[in-house]
Amino acid sequence: MASKIHPFGVGNALDASFKLILVAEGFTAAQRGAFSALCHDLIEAILATTPFNRTRVRPEWLTVIKVFMPSTSSGPRIAGAPGHSTLLSSFVDGATNRLAVDHGLLGAVLATQSVTTAVGEVPLAALYGAGGITYGVTGGLVAVIAPAMADPAGADDHVRPAAGEYHLVATTANGLWHQVVLRGIGTALGLADEYEREGAAFAAATETSPELANAPNVVFSDAPPVMNADFIAWRHVMSPVEALAPAVVQPRPAHDLPNTALPAAPYAAGRVAFWEGGAGYRRKAYRPAEDCLMRRAPGLGYLPARVGAIGFCPVCVSHLRSAIG
Repeated sequence: MASKIHPFGVGNALDASFKLILVAEGFTAAQRGAFSALCHDLIEAILATTPFNRTRVRPEWLTVIKVFMPSTSSGPRIAGAPGHSTLLSSFVDGATNRLAVDHGLLGAVLATQSVTTAVGEVPLAALYGAGGITYGVTGGLVAVIAPAMADPAGADDHVRPAAGEYHLVATTANGLWHQVVLRGIGTALGLADEYEREGAAFAAATETSPELANAPNVVFSDAPPVMNADFIAWRHVMSPVEALAPAVVQPRPAHDLPNTALPAAPYAAGRVAFWEGGAGYRRKAYRPAEDCLMRRAPGLGYLPARVGAIGFCPVCVSHLRSAIG
């Protein structure tokens, strides 16, 4: 059963708002109330996180829909392969703690569900389709939520869709699980990943790297930046003095593996700098802060998104605030 849980009433137009569809996975009929409580906890987390706290004054930008269909078994299968008797046949990859779901089963669920709007019942399949990402405030995201688990202590994933797949995040309700969903919303609103990937294809970015196209939070530079003024993209988050100052450059480590180091202290927003590594690339791509929620990597086994409170960096905050309005 699908129901709209934010904002209240039917006045906001679905085609003009961002659609966050929360799908229960691995919740039995007896756990319906637990899933509903998690959905409301997520809304509270959205309202408490900068810049999504603007939702308090602009609730119409976001529509949150929850979908509950009971599973025979509770929780995803641990390791192994699909075939568990949950709604979406979820399982946890033992190597990376990636929470995988069956996209075909997800599509079947969305095809049978509809939500009440000001113009009547609208099928969820008409609101959100497979095979690509619709960016911006008229786009959306599916968030698959599973019960918390003890061993391993949680699992998650972020899927950028291939043919027949959905743009989705999936997470068990462990730790700061809501950060996985917030990060997914950031991606759907246009932010690029700020972590690095392994392999020759991601050794160094180029001017034509598709991951950098229109990315507000990662920039290409063939040589280490010299002056802040050379990078118009981030000048709006700098003071007039900073905009004319030499660039603060933080090169990545000398090794050629993905840099998975995290700061010793919790991240605090500060002056924009140029940290090498971002959009998957290990070199010649620069992100504006050492750490940020967009640098965390759900489903990859490193740079965890659910461990430790982490917010968005100033450049990401500025972009999201503009998108929300």
